Amino acid sequence: MQNYRNIKPGLVTVQLLHSAGQSEAIAADVFARRLQERSGRRVHLCNDPENTSDENSLVIVAGSGGIAGLESDFSSEPEGYRIHIPDETRDPVVVSGSDARGLLYGLGRLLRLFEYGDVLRLPVLREASRPAVRERGVYFATHFNNWYESAPIEEVERYVEDLALWGINTFWAWFDMNWFSADFCNDPDSRGMKMISRIRRIHQTAHRLGLSAGLTGIANEGFSHQPSPELRANQSSQRGGFYPYSQICPSQPGGLEMILGNRRKVLELIGPIDAFLYWPYDQGSCGCSLCSDENGWGKTFLRIGPSVAGIVRELNPHARLVVSTWMMSDAEVELVCAEASKQHCWFDSILVETQRAGQLELPIDVPVSVFPDISMFDCYFVSYGCNGANPAPRRFASQAAQIAGHDHGAVLYSEGVYEDLNKIIWAACLWNPEQTPEETVAEYVRYYFGEVNLVAGRQLLFGLEQTWGAEKLSVASSEAVLQLLNTVESMGQALPSLDWCRWRWEALCYRARLDQMMKSVGSERDLLTEAKKLFDEAAYSDDPAGLRQQIRSFRSKVSDRLSAINALYQTYENYLRCFHLESSVLVFRPDQFLGNADVRSLFEACDNALQAENDDSMRKAFIKGIHRWLWFNGVGTSFLFL
Repeated sequence: MQNYRNIKPGLVTVQLLHSAGQSEAIAADVFARRLQERSGRRVHLCNDPENTSDENSLVIVAGSGGIAGLESDFSSEPEGYRIHIPDETRDPVVVSGSDARGLLYGLGRLLRLFEYGDVLRLPVLREASRPAVRERGVYFATHFNNWYESAPIEEVERYVEDLALWGINTFWAWFDMNWFSADFCNDPDSRGMKMISRIRRIHQTAHRLGLSAGLTGIANEGFSHQPSPELRANQSSQRGGFYPYSQICPSQPGGLEMILGNRRKVLELIGPIDAFLYWPYDQGSCGCSLCSDENGWGKTFLRIGPSVAGIVRELNPHARLVVSTWMMSDAEVELVCAEASKQHCWFDSILVETQRAGQLELPIDVPVSVFPDISMFDCYFVSYGCNGANPAPRRFASQAAQIAGHDHGAVLYSEGVYEDLNKIIWAACLWNPEQTPEETVAEYVRYYFGEVNLVAGRQLLFGLEQTWGAEKLSVASSEAVLQLLNTVESMGQALPSLDWCRWRWEALCYRARLDQMMKSVGSERDLLTEAKKLFDEAAYSDDPAGLRQQIRSFRSKVSDRLSAINALYQTYENYLRCFHLESSVLVFRPDQFLGNADVRSLFEACDNALQAENDDSMRKAFIKGIHRWLWFNGVGTSFLFL
């Protein structure tokens, strides 16, 4: 049975070793701030042991490189930590990192070991840990006016700290040139310069913590409408991308110079980076005969790569070059592997689609990372976070454990904070592939929602995985969906504080509420069936008075559905406002579950008919209204056979 050490009421002192550098000091400061917020205790940070006394209820000694009595054996293993929590209340708790990152991760672990309640306590233990996988990155998709682009930058910086405490070590971003004109940098108040500033601050936060900052760049991207028609890339080779007027053909005279000039400009504005991710498709590429063959544009992509790499390393001499194989054909991937096998290869590692994990034939010293989708899977149309949280702990624990088994790293594709738990599941499994999703979820719930919400939180997070997406939601029972909403609402009555974790709870709450509302509204099929029956009645009925009554009854049902859909939309709009997504160009469209008929115009067709002066006019107006409704609202010919 686990022994616990109760922490007496009073001051908590975090004593940082004199030898600590700036990154260790910032890690200790982040820890101290989080502990004070979460526990309600006053936490004092110092590096002078004389300022600590036996009267303090708790002293936490923190440092890296080994601490007397807790010598680390991680000297050759980066990012590891040791924690010692003795049972003697007068003895300090000790956190020792093998390096600055190890200290940060050890302090993050200690934060989550605390039990926060009426009595603050810690389990008595000795714990040593190091990550199984070196590359544990998150790509912030800084585009489409999502949370990373639109939230107050202070919230984004805090979120970087949050993920760092869970073991993430690299933060990636992308400056999407297409949204900005080529002269954007001439105006310091332009949207382009504001985005540059935002990415710089994300990177600076990572650097302050001693972590890595990476930048993604599409191989031939240009600024909005920058290339003239003769320099514009041929879009025939594009695979899943956008923006047909901003990609540049590198094989036309002046094309490569324009590409490299753009890359230099952005790199100079972004500032120091530790890694650059060179991207082929998803709107990049050129399909002209000079750039592509039957396998794609992989040869040209690799041909111009060294020039891009030269600029990256000129401005950032120690930066890693990572080549993405996203959407490449098998033949193109083979080209990348052949290039990686050369003695003096110009790039350092490879990024692959998750399903290609473990399949590449490479020299043993070429690192490989995957690019898991934790944002878009099974979502409604292009919602990507526009209908609340999408926790999938079992799905991603299984996937992450397989990736770690191949000794691959990961760069998580993230559209916002709504998939917070998915990031944590990946971080935990890349650190320790044997950690179960149940263990990670319990740690997550205790830390953010409190011990009192442990049972409810586990039920909620695993339950929402079972109702994510139209297919699962359609087969889930109404009772189960309502129970998830009741569960998350009950958790809200016992959160640790309004500020500590409210947004995490709100994302889950909105998701459960939208699910329940969609389930309550249900499919449109019954309504369409009745509309078809009335349509036929209007054409052939000899009972106009009865028809009027039928239309009136039907209008009432349509009105109820319209009210329910309006309420659903308002909840969706409230969610967008809560998470700074009002101007997101990614849209939640529940068509797959509710259908896509325009209920408002159907109501108007009924209402207009009922306002007719006589029965014959009513019948004709109803038929006309249904004709118009069918014409403009995409109801297919199958409607005739319902």
